Amino acid sequence: MTSSGTTSSTNPPLATLSCDPNGYLIRDGTLYRVNITTGAATLIRSGVGGGGTVNAMGYNLGDNYLYAAYGGNAPTLLRIAGTGEAVSLGPLNVTTALNTGDVDENSQYWGSAGGAQWVQVDLRPGSPIFGRTVANGTASPQNGVLDWAYVPRG
Repeated sequence: MTSSGTTSSTNPPLATLSCDPNGYLIRDGTLYRVNITTGAATLIRSGVGGGGTVNAMGYNLGDNYLYAAYGGNAPTLLRIAGTGEAVSLGPLNVTTALNTGDVDENSQYWGSAGGAQWVQVDLRPGSPIFGRTVANGTASPQNGVLDWAYVPRG
C-alpha cells in the first residue's frame, strides 16, 4: 500500500510493541496506548492504514505486533507496529466489515462480523502460510457478537 501511514513489505522491519501492561485502542483510524489503571490515553498515530476503517484488532504475543481488519466489505489484514505504521498482509476472505477480532496464544487471528461471518488467519512467525486464511465461514446460529477478547487458559 502506498497510502499515508502504511508501508510495503519491502521496507525495513517495523518497530514491535513490548508485552506491557497497557492496552491499545484504535478509534477513527487513530491508535492510542491506554493506561489500564488510570484510563489515560496517549496518541500513538493518526491515519493508521491510510485513514480508512480499522477494527477487530488484537495483539500477537508471537511477534509483538497488533493485527486488525482494514476496510469495509472486503477487508484486508493489517500488521500494526508500535509506532502505528501499518503493512497490509492481504485480503481476509470475508465479504463484510469485521467488528470483532483478537489473536490467540497459538498466533491465530480470529475475526468476526457480528458473530456471523468469521475468519481465522495464521500469524505464527516463520510459518510457510503466515498471513493466509486458515479457515472461514458463517456461524449458525448467528450470535450477535459485538466484541470479544481472547484469555489464555481462560
